[in-house]
Amino acid sequence: MPKKAFHQPARMTVQKPSDRSIPISWWSLVVMGILLLVACSQKPSVQDQPTGPPAAVESKAKSTEFVVLIDNSRSISPPEQIIIREATLLLADLADIGDRLSVITFGENARLVTSRQLQGDSDRLAFKNDVRQGVNFTERLSDIRAGLRLLVQDRSRLFPTADAIHAAVLFSDGKLEPRNTPSQEALQQLLADLKGPLADSDIYVVVLGDTTSRQPIPGINPPLTGLELMTRQVARAPEYFYHARQLEQLPEIAVTILNKTKGIASLGEESGTAFRIDSTVRAMTLIVRKRPPNAPASSPLPPSQQIQLVSPEAPTPADESIYRSSDYQHFDLFIVRKPRVGLWKVERSDGGALTVLSKILTPVDLRVQTKPHYYLNELATVRAWLWDKERNVVAAGDYQLQAHVAAAGQLPSSPHYLPLQREAQTGQYYLHAPGPLLDAIGSPRPDRIELELIAKRPEDPWFLRRSAALSLELREPFIEWFQPPEVTRTLLLRPFPLLARTVGYTFGGRSIPERYAAVGFEVPPELTVIVERFDADTGQYLSLFEAPGKVVSENGALAFRIPHDFAEYGDYRYGYRLTGSTATGPFTLQSPWYSFHVQFFWELAAGLGLLILIVIQFLSQWTAKLKGQVQIQKTGLTPGFTSIPVSPRRVFDSQTVTNIDLGKTRFQIRPRRYLFLYKRCCVTLVTGQAQLDQRLLLPGKTGCVPAKGAHKLSFSHPDGSGVTVTLTLVV
Repeated sequence: MPKKAFHQPARMTVQKPSDRSIPISWWSLVVMGILLLVACSQKPSVQDQPTGPPAAVESKAKSTEFVVLIDNSRSISPPEQIIIREATLLLADLADIGDRLSVITFGENARLVTSRQLQGDSDRLAFKNDVRQGVNFTERLSDIRAGLRLLVQDRSRLFPTADAIHAAVLFSDGKLEPRNTPSQEALQQLLADLKGPLADSDIYVVVLGDTTSRQPIPGINPPLTGLELMTRQVARAPEYFYHARQLEQLPEIAVTILNKTKGIASLGEESGTAFRIDSTVRAMTLIVRKRPPNAPASSPLPPSQQIQLVSPEAPTPADESIYRSSDYQHFDLFIVRKPRVGLWKVERSDGGALTVLSKILTPVDLRVQTKPHYYLNELATVRAWLWDKERNVVAAGDYQLQAHVAAAGQLPSSPHYLPLQREAQTGQYYLHAPGPLLDAIGSPRPDRIELELIAKRPEDPWFLRRSAALSLELREPFIEWFQPPEVTRTLLLRPFPLLARTVGYTFGGRSIPERYAAVGFEVPPELTVIVERFDADTGQYLSLFEAPGKVVSENGALAFRIPHDFAEYGDYRYGYRLTGSTATGPFTLQSPWYSFHVQFFWELAAGLGLLILIVIQFLSQWTAKLKGQVQIQKTGLTPGFTSIPVSPRRVFDSQTVTNIDLGKTRFQIRPRRYLFLYKRCCVTLVTGQAQLDQRLLLPGKTGCVPAKGAHKLSFSHPDGSGVTVTLTLVV
């Protein structure tokens, strides 16, 4: 069955039904949900590359070709018979013009009941009449093999359009009762068809009941029940299998299935009973569960007369029409064409709760693109865009998209919302994953993330699009990307002055053998590193180079190595792209961006500079000497005068003065020089008290004056005489 990378609901053109005699049941909802799910759920592709975003590519909307395979044997209980038949009839009302509907019944043999392409109401009516007459549940046996074999034989007739969406749905209790063939042989034929001509077809299976389906199929060895056959062989994955153990479970199954599909075109509020209708909506179909005729009055479901459709308080357009059918046993059906803008509600007259399922026809759909799983060390995206189905282009306009995110099972109560960014080139909106999603949720890290996307339009208060709830699987990495340790990253990636003009680093990665094997590469993949350099002029990272890695085997693992030398300072970032081929097709894995700097070793330069300054200062001070003269004049009872020449010396001590009595005052003069530039003469008063240029100098203290000009040191002799020392010194 063809796959697409986005969910697309079947389009619906609502016309007033001409046949009101057809009942409906919860199985109608199951089939509607399953068939819509087949038409909508598609497998995404890997897109994100480190050098640019992918282009928004979407083909023209496709028609859908449905084939419903019905177990027509008496083993289907009478209530289940009614449900299955009415569900198939409802399909005619829900399918779009251009879709093809086919029904195959199987009992003792298989028979094509009808196959019609819908072009109008006459085709819908003819399809319903065919189903009423041809699906009668009167056969004694149930040969599933015969039904699937007829699907294979008439495949070109049932699926005549190659590019249409092909959907097959099988209703059965799982019994395998071939008429003229041993059961073991019939089983082998069935498995051969599933692995052969039906290998590319996804068959959606609904198992009925929990008694017959659990009985072993006679003649099969080893023993195999019908439930096991349907689960393990016919349904290829859990998402294609549904089990209705009891009739009461059908509503839950129906809601589960429809929730996976209705978000694409649903305008429902979270309550499920109110609907924002904007100006783009062409039609609205509502299915409301009600009390069946045979249910007791104590049933919590409302009778039909209690169900009300409340329209907005706004002027009614001339072309608005509302059709209601109460003929179905389990539902009331509302079809509103060209509804007025506003909030529509479905209510109960007694105020009780309701279950409402909706299908909204609008040319503007919210499309979503995800991957089935995300590795924890990759950089991928969740993408969404509004699609104009009439013009077949991305819808123009100012939209706001956000993702409601939670760990699996916690979405309804999650407070985490993340905005999506818009790409001007494509009109798409994107959110990086899984990193930002995990950051929003916080620890502990879940194995799955659930999210739904919500689109609004600021200028239209009624515009709302809500996607189906998406489940994203998180997987452990199968490859470790090489990157410098965080602590030493800035120290390793820089050249050393005078020692090296470039700095080298080896990019690459190493596989984790047990996880790598699970990916299933047919041949070893290729690893490419993409390096970009920040450009200050443009404020952006510009491509520097891309280089493939050489792969070698190391202790049972694959190692990729890409050495490179950097000669220019700057800010860089790099990412890895791993590409290969598996049995399911091409495989691409993109790493996050990692950043590093190539810069001058400022720490080393600063250290060397400081060391040089210390050496210079040491030499400056160590070689500093005094030169000039010192004049001493004493007044009073024993006057005197002397002039002492000072040849270059490190210290002048007053004790060397012998021809004048200085009393008890003693001083020393030393030079101070800083980096050979800043020079001072410093006087230390050993004993006594003095003034240096009229500044008080106490014993043990040092005073400094510029090493130029004349400076005076004054103090008193014990006999009352004054002593003045004139310093005319340089350093």
